[in-house]
Amino acid sequence: MANLPRPIHVFGDFKEKFHVIAIDFYKSNNDEDIVICGYQNGLISTWSLSTYRCLRRIKLDDYIKDKNIELLRLRSMIYIHCRQILVAELASGNLCLFKCDFDDLENFHLINHWPTLKLTFAKMIFILENRFLTYLDPDNSKQINLIDLDQPTTEPAIKIITEEKNDHGIVMASHLFFDTNRFLYNFIAYEDGFLLINKSYLDSNKPIIYSQSLSSIQLHKGEILHMDYNDCIKRGIACCAPNEIVLWKCSLDDRKIDHSKIKKFSINSESITCCTIRPDGKIFAIGSKDGRIRLFSTKLGRPLAVITYHHESIETLRFTSNLINDDFRKKYLLFASTQDGLISIWSLYNNDDDSD
Repeated sequence: MANLPRPIHVFGDFKEKFHVIAIDFYKSNNDEDIVICGYQNGLISTWSLSTYRCLRRIKLDDYIKDKNIELLRLRSMIYIHCRQILVAELASGNLCLFKCDFDDLENFHLINHWPTLKLTFAKMIFILENRFLTYLDPDNSKQINLIDLDQPTTEPAIKIITEEKNDHGIVMASHLFFDTNRFLYNFIAYEDGFLLINKSYLDSNKPIIYSQSLSSIQLHKGEILHMDYNDCIKRGIACCAPNEIVLWKCSLDDRKIDHSKIKKFSINSESITCCTIRPDGKIFAIGSKDGRIRLFSTKLGRPLAVITYHHESIETLRFTSNLINDDFRKKYLLFASTQDGLISIWSLYNNDDDSD
């Protein structure tokens, strides 16, 4: 395995007692790359990637406490720049939609909010076609509700119901995406180690849609803690308790799991806290409670490097997807947030083929 350089930069709001649990990116009106950090206590801050200076700070609690919405803690966050909408999923079981122009925060306000499933560890909000926002139904973990952002009313525009008879326990992780034919695929990982893949055709004229089961397989005899999937390479990873990694590959035509392509291995780690696949699918990163970040090739599962820079638990890992090198080649940066409030930036395997 390779010896890696030090991080490009390390930053953070050191006055905060809470750590970052969600990271997103956007380009400002001045074409500047901005990183958005969502803290456990509901603080949202933006940082310039050219100066590493904090630009804005917003406390979500100031905008929801008069609506009788309990913050508890932030579970996940995404920003839809084309709509100037910030979406926050709260551990209290609420999904909040804010009007948010980070270049002009005078008009920042809550648009609407919805109850979501509280008994889950999954970060369930996904944006489909920059129009539909997904979340788990508060009363049924086998139902996904879709909000039409063109008309974000109190009731969901579409309900997608999974016809799964078996009870696999708590939803631990999920991944949703559209293909070019408007089929919606939902990968769901459960506490009993099962991974389910469901498929449904999104017809915006139908308020209720029943999904078709493609695969149901027990990847591990214990909990699946974290999961990610990249449809460009049709490969996924599952991090299972306490320290086992499962790689799987889906067939090209119908995205069913190829049982012959499943690979399992363990890592020497205290506990896995997060995982992410790079947008080009070449490598994936795993964070652990001991502060280490491990890098692997996605194709073979070959270990590439171990980053030992941090000493506190890795809370979030996130790759950028739209940065460009000076020679106009795509460059992917890895952002890592830790329990002590630090955020480090890494440029890894951008200029060679060692990740294969």
